Amino acid sequence: MKKNIFLDLFYSVFSINNYSRYAKEKISRTIVYVLLLTTLLSVFIVYKPFTEIKGFYDFLSNKYVSHELPEIKIEDGKLIVNGSDPYKVSEDDILFSINTKIQESSVYEEFLFYNSGILLSKDKAYIKLNGNLMVFNYELPVPLLGTSLDTVDSEIVKDSLYLLMWAPIMLLIGFVISLLISNFTFILIISFMLNISADRKYVKFSDLFKLAAHGATLSLIFKVLELYIFSPSIITTLIIYIIAYIYTINGLKSLIKERTQLDKRA
Repeated sequence: MKKNIFLDLFYSVFSINNYSRYAKEKISRTIVYVLLLTTLLSVFIVYKPFTEIKGFYDFLSNKYVSHELPEIKIEDGKLIVNGSDPYKVSEDDILFSINTKIQESSVYEEFLFYNSGILLSKDKAYIKLNGNLMVFNYELPVPLLGTSLDTVDSEIVKDSLYLLMWAPIMLLIGFVISLLISNFTFILIISFMLNISADRKYVKFSDLFKLAAHGATLSLIFKVLELYIFSPSIITTLIIYIIAYIYTINGLKSLIKERTQLDKRA
């Protein structure tokens, strides 16, 4: 059968009784399979934040180019505004706000109807992206800017907007790395669970790893869907492990059966 990542993905989900063939492949191929599957899943995960970041970039860039943003400067950790204050513009579910008078307790209400945006208060910058709110003190360094926010003025704001163009790529790389660590950890846990009771005469740990890598396919897809459909919980995590365990244990049974028959013939 021709080797192909999409065929492997299909058969890993829909051909549960033919898992023994995966134990015959090289460990390097199994690792490549996990790498490719993780990358595909990462692209799917990043798509929604990617569209938000692009929209956010276009939105702020247009406002800057048209000189609609008031002049700002940060000195001694405090925001100084030369122009409208408060200043607030929005587009769809994106907010940009400058408000040196806002209280920290009111920030949540300011972002309530927006999924992404920036709020500049007197001493902090609030950034909301894909529903997650981050807070930066003006005096603390921001790695992406290579400087602390107390050196920021309107010109640096213009330059920093270009960083948003690279954000989707950085986001994808970050997701791939974090998801790889998560996926390999998940696969190793399933492998160790089965290794406890596996018959060492017919099965090696490398066999279990290969079986678990393919047996975890549906579970890893489910983990991605969980981000969009469900709220992560103990129940969904348990379901994910059960699915991977069922697939892998069935593959293990077919492998042991095949090798037992070969042993008897010998």
